[in-house]
This record gives sequence, C-alpha cells and structure tokens, in this order.
Amino acid sequence: SGINAEWLLRPGNAPGGLWNYTWRTGTDEYGEPLHNSQYENLFCNSSKETIEFPDYTYAQHFGKQIPSYPPRDVLRDYLHGYWKHCGVSYDDVQVLHCVRNVEFDESEEKFTVTVEKLETSETFKK
Repeated sequence: SGINAEWLLRPGNAPGGLWNYTWRTGTDEYGEPLHNSQYENLFCNSSKETIEFPDYTYAQHFGKQIPSYPPRDVLRDYLHGYWKHCGVSYDDVQVLHCVRNVEFDESEEKFTVTVEKLETSETFKK
C-alpha cells in the first residue's frame, strides 16, 4: 500500500485531521494548538473531483455518486474507508503524539524524529 503505519502520528485524539469536529478552540487539554476546530456543518470548498484518491473513488466507497461538494462527515468517512483500502486500521494511528524535532544526519543520510506522547510527556526517537 505504500503507507508505513509506524509513522502515522496524530496530535489529536482521533485520526481524520480537520474533518473531525470539536467544540474546542485554541488549545487542547495538553496545551497543543488545535488545527481542526471546524464547524459541525462544514462542507468542502473544493469539488470532490479534485480531492478524490485515484485508486479509491467515492463511488467505490459509497456505492453511488455523491454531491460535488461533500459535507465534513462524508469526507471523514471516505478517509477512513481509504485507510482501510490501504490496509491501515484506525488503531494503527498513534493518537496524542506530537513530532517535536526532526534532524537529518547527512553522513548517514537518515532522519531522526523526536516524538512526544502527550498523555505521559514521554519522548522517544524514531
């Protein structure tokens, strides 16, 4: 599938990014900025044709055509279906994890990523 589940990190408490809805604004309970405080009845402002995965169509996922400008919950459902199509489960996403630093070692041609688990403040490198 090309998706490395080891690297699916999400600072929020659920995968889905801005397509998740929360009433919270500003920062979350861990002091992290909220980037997904969209309103509940949000519709996409790009046509579905411009944001459809070529290897997994809306028609495949929903079994029918959908409107050109789908609502937030439809796009979130489509994303979850795409992950499943790629062999990634909801549980593969490490929620409440933030990338704190990225370093590149030119001699080894390797990145080192420092990650913090928000619930425990534990940091580790990958």
